[in-house]
Amino acid sequence: MVYAGLRLGCYDFAKENVEAALGVRGTLAGKVAAGALSGAFGSAVGSPTELLKVRIQSQTSSSGLLRTAAEITREGGAVGWFRGAIPFVQRSSALTAAQVASYDHTKQLLIASGAVVEGSGAHLLSSMVAGFAAAAVSTPFDFAKSRLMSGRPEYQGITSTECLRRAVVSGGLLAPYRGFVPNWLRIGPHTVVTFLVYERLRAMVGFAPV
Repeated sequence: MVYAGLRLGCYDFAKENVEAALGVRGTLAGKVAAGALSGAFGSAVGSPTELLKVRIQSQTSSSGLLRTAAEITREGGAVGWFRGAIPFVQRSSALTAAQVASYDHTKQLLIASGAVVEGSGAHLLSSMVAGFAAAAVSTPFDFAKSRLMSGRPEYQGITSTECLRRAVVSGGLLAPYRGFVPNWLRIGPHTVVTFLVYERLRAMVGFAPV
Protein backbone atom coordinates (compact mmCIF):
# COMPACT_ATOMS: atom_id res chain seq x y z
CA MET A 1 0.00 0.00 0.00
CA VAL A 2 2.85 2.39 0.84
CA TYR A 3 4.66 1.66 -2.41
CA ALA A 4 1.59 1.73 -4.67
CA GLY A 5 0.15 4.83 -3.05
CA LEU A 6 3.37 6.80 -3.35
CA ARG A 7 4.17 5.86 -6.94
CA LEU A 8 0.70 6.88 -8.14
CA GLY A 9 0.27 9.80 -5.77
CA CYS A 10 3.60 11.39 -6.68
CA TYR A 11 3.09 11.14 -10.46
CA ASP A 12 1.27 14.47 -10.90
CA PHE A 13 3.86 16.31 -8.82
CA ALA A 14 6.72 14.68 -10.72
CA LYS A 15 5.10 15.37 -14.11
CA GLU A 16 4.50 19.01 -13.26
CA ASN A 17 8.14 19.51 -12.29
CA VAL A 18 9.55 17.51 -15.20
CA GLU A 19 7.44 19.43 -17.71
CA ALA A 20 8.46 22.72 -16.10
CA ALA A 21 12.11 21.72 -16.45
CA LEU A 22 11.64 20.63 -20.08
CA GLY A 23 9.59 23.69 -20.97
CA VAL A 24 6.97 21.62 -22.83
CA ARG A 25 3.80 19.83 -21.78
CA GLY A 26 2.13 16.62 -22.88
CA THR A 27 5.19 14.81 -24.27
CA LEU A 28 5.64 11.07 -23.85
CA ALA A 29 9.24 11.62 -22.74
CA GLY A 30 8.12 13.89 -19.91
CA LYS A 31 5.53 11.37 -18.75
CA VAL A 32 8.03 8.51 -18.85
CA ALA A 33 10.52 10.55 -16.79
CA ALA A 34 7.81 11.49 -14.28
CA GLY A 35 6.71 7.88 -13.98
CA ALA A 36 10.27 6.71 -13.46
CA LEU A 37 10.85 9.27 -10.71
CA SER A 38 7.61 8.56 -8.85
CA GLY A 39 8.17 4.81 -9.14
CA ALA A 40 11.71 5.12 -7.82
CA PHE A 41 10.59 7.18 -4.83
CA GLY A 42 7.70 4.91 -3.92
CA SER A 43 9.79 1.75 -4.14
CA ALA A 44 12.70 3.20 -2.17
CA VAL A 45 10.34 3.94 0.72
CA GLY A 46 8.46 0.64 0.37
CA SER A 47 11.46 -1.65 -0.14
CA PRO A 48 11.49 -3.14 3.42
CA THR A 49 7.87 -4.29 3.17
CA GLU A 50 8.55 -5.77 -0.27
CA LEU A 51 11.55 -7.67 1.14
CA LEU A 52 9.41 -9.05 3.94
CA LYS A 53 6.77 -10.20 1.46
CA VAL A 54 9.30 -11.90 -0.83
CA ARG A 55 11.03 -13.68 2.06
CA ILE A 56 7.74 -15.04 3.40
CA GLN A 57 6.64 -16.18 -0.07
CA SER A 58 9.98 -17.91 -0.76
CA GLN A 59 9.93 -20.00 2.42
CA THR A 60 9.10 -23.68 2.07
CA SER A 61 7.45 -23.58 5.50
CA SER A 62 6.00 -20.36 6.83
CA SER A 63 7.90 -18.84 9.74
CA GLY A 64 5.31 -16.14 10.29
CA LEU A 65 5.55 -12.39 9.90
CA LEU A 66 7.33 -11.55 13.15
CA ARG A 67 9.82 -14.41 12.97
CA THR A 68 10.73 -13.56 9.36
CA ALA A 69 11.18 -9.89 10.34
CA ALA A 70 13.45 -10.95 13.19
CA GLU A 71 15.51 -13.12 10.82
CA ILE A 72 16.01 -10.22 8.41
CA THR A 73 17.15 -7.96 11.25
CA ARG A 74 19.47 -10.63 12.68
CA GLU A 75 21.07 -11.30 9.29
CA GLY A 76 21.78 -7.71 8.30
CA GLY A 77 20.61 -5.24 10.90
CA ALA A 78 18.81 -2.13 9.70
CA VAL A 79 20.70 -2.21 6.40
CA GLY A 80 19.50 -5.77 5.85
CA TRP A 81 15.98 -4.47 5.34
CA PHE A 82 17.17 -2.87 2.11
CA ARG A 83 18.65 -6.03 0.60
CA GLY A 84 17.51 -6.10 -3.02
CA ALA A 85 16.40 -2.47 -2.87
CA ILE A 86 18.34 -1.52 -6.01
CA PRO A 87 16.66 -4.07 -8.33
CA PHE A 88 13.33 -3.26 -6.69
CA VAL A 89 13.79 0.46 -7.37
CA GLN A 90 14.93 -0.31 -10.93
CA ARG A 91 11.93 -2.54 -11.51
CA SER A 92 9.45 -0.11 -9.98
CA SER A 93 10.89 2.84 -11.85
CA ALA A 94 10.58 0.98 -15.16
CA LEU A 95 7.13 -0.38 -14.27
CA THR A 96 5.68 3.00 -13.32
CA ALA A 97 7.28 4.71 -16.31
CA ALA A 98 5.65 2.16 -18.61
CA GLN A 99 2.34 1.78 -16.79
CA VAL A 100 1.39 5.31 -15.81
CA ALA A 101 3.00 7.08 -18.75
CA SER A 102 1.42 4.75 -21.31
CA TYR A 103 -1.96 5.16 -19.62
CA ASP A 104 -1.66 8.95 -19.55
CA HIS A 105 -0.38 9.25 -23.12
CA THR A 106 -2.75 6.68 -24.63
CA LYS A 107 -5.72 8.48 -23.10
CA GLN A 108 -4.43 11.81 -24.37
CA LEU A 109 -4.11 10.45 -27.92
CA LEU A 110 -7.50 8.73 -27.86
CA ILE A 111 -9.29 11.87 -26.66
CA ALA A 112 -7.39 14.11 -29.10
CA SER A 113 -8.36 11.82 -31.99
CA GLY A 114 -12.04 12.12 -31.09
CA ALA A 115 -12.38 8.35 -30.69
CA VAL A 116 -13.50 8.72 -27.07
CA VAL A 117 -14.27 11.41 -24.54
CA GLU A 118 -12.97 11.65 -21.00
CA GLY A 119 -14.76 8.97 -19.01
CA SER A 120 -14.90 5.28 -18.21
CA GLY A 121 -14.46 4.20 -21.85
CA ALA A 122 -11.24 6.17 -22.21
CA HIS A 123 -10.04 4.91 -18.84
CA LEU A 124 -10.74 1.26 -19.76
CA LEU A 125 -9.03 1.35 -23.17
CA SER A 126 -6.02 3.26 -21.87
CA SER A 127 -5.58 0.98 -18.87
CA MET A 128 -5.63 -2.11 -21.10
CA VAL A 129 -2.72 -0.68 -23.10
CA ALA A 130 -0.97 0.28 -19.87
CA GLY A 131 -1.35 -3.24 -18.47
CA PHE A 132 0.41 -4.83 -21.44
CA ALA A 133 3.16 -2.20 -21.42
CA ALA A 134 3.71 -2.68 -17.69
CA ALA A 135 4.00 -6.46 -18.02
CA ALA A 136 6.36 -6.24 -20.99
CA VAL A 137 8.72 -3.84 -19.24
CA SER A 138 8.57 -5.23 -15.70
CA THR A 139 8.95 -8.99 -16.30
CA PRO A 140 12.79 -9.03 -16.56
CA PHE A 141 13.03 -6.81 -13.49
CA ASP A 142 10.64 -9.10 -11.58
CA PHE A 143 12.79 -12.04 -12.62
CA ALA A 144 15.93 -10.43 -11.15
CA LYS A 145 14.24 -8.87 -8.11
CA SER A 146 12.65 -12.08 -6.87
CA ARG A 147 15.97 -13.92 -7.07
CA LEU A 148 18.07 -11.21 -5.42
CA MET A 149 15.56 -10.79 -2.58
CA SER A 150 15.14 -14.53 -2.01
CA GLY A 151 18.20 -14.77 0.24
CA ARG A 152 19.54 -17.79 -1.68
CA PRO A 153 23.37 -17.97 -1.51
CA GLU A 154 23.93 -18.06 -5.28
CA TYR A 155 22.23 -14.67 -5.68
CA GLN A 156 23.94 -12.82 -2.84
CA GLY A 157 26.43 -10.09 -3.69
CA ILE A 158 25.53 -9.79 -7.38
CA THR A 159 23.76 -7.03 -9.30
CA SER A 160 20.49 -7.33 -11.18
CA THR A 161 22.45 -6.97 -14.42
CA GLU A 162 24.63 -9.94 -13.50
CA CYS A 163 21.57 -11.93 -12.50
CA LEU A 164 19.98 -11.28 -15.91
CA ARG A 165 23.27 -12.02 -17.69
CA ARG A 166 23.51 -15.43 -16.02
CA ALA A 167 19.91 -16.17 -16.96
CA VAL A 168 20.54 -15.28 -20.62
CA VAL A 169 23.73 -17.36 -20.73
CA SER A 170 22.05 -20.41 -19.26
CA GLY A 171 18.59 -20.08 -20.79
CA GLY A 172 18.79 -17.83 -23.85
CA LEU A 173 17.62 -14.29 -24.59
CA LEU A 174 14.05 -14.95 -23.55
CA ALA A 175 14.97 -16.43 -20.16
CA PRO A 176 14.28 -13.16 -18.26
CA TYR A 177 10.79 -13.23 -19.79
CA ARG A 178 10.01 -16.56 -18.19
CA GLY A 179 6.69 -16.00 -16.50
CA PHE A 180 5.57 -13.17 -18.81
CA VAL A 181 2.10 -14.62 -19.47
CA PRO A 182 1.17 -15.14 -15.80
CA ASN A 183 2.69 -11.74 -15.04
CA TRP A 184 0.50 -10.15 -17.74
CA LEU A 185 -2.57 -12.03 -16.54
CA ARG A 186 -1.86 -10.66 -13.06
CA ILE A 187 -0.79 -7.11 -13.80
CA GLY A 188 -3.16 -6.49 -16.73
CA PRO A 189 -6.45 -6.78 -14.80
CA HIS A 190 -4.79 -5.13 -11.80
CA THR A 191 -3.86 -2.14 -13.94
CA VAL A 192 -7.37 -1.84 -15.36
CA VAL A 193 -9.00 -1.94 -11.93
CA THR A 194 -6.38 0.42 -10.46
CA PHE A 195 -6.93 3.17 -13.02
CA LEU A 196 -10.71 2.83 -13.12
CA VAL A 197 -10.86 3.19 -9.33
CA TYR A 198 -8.12 5.85 -9.22
CA GLU A 199 -9.87 8.06 -11.79
CA ARG A 200 -13.17 7.71 -9.95
CA LEU A 201 -11.57 8.61 -6.62
CA ARG A 202 -9.89 11.63 -8.18
CA ALA A 203 -13.23 12.81 -9.52
CA MET A 204 -14.89 12.31 -6.13
CA VAL A 205 -12.41 14.60 -4.37
CA GLY A 206 -12.38 17.18 -7.15
CA PHE A 207 -9.03 16.36 -8.79
CA ALA A 208 -8.61 16.59 -12.56
CA PRO A 209 -8.27 13.27 -14.45
CA VAL A 210 -4.79 11.85 -14.94
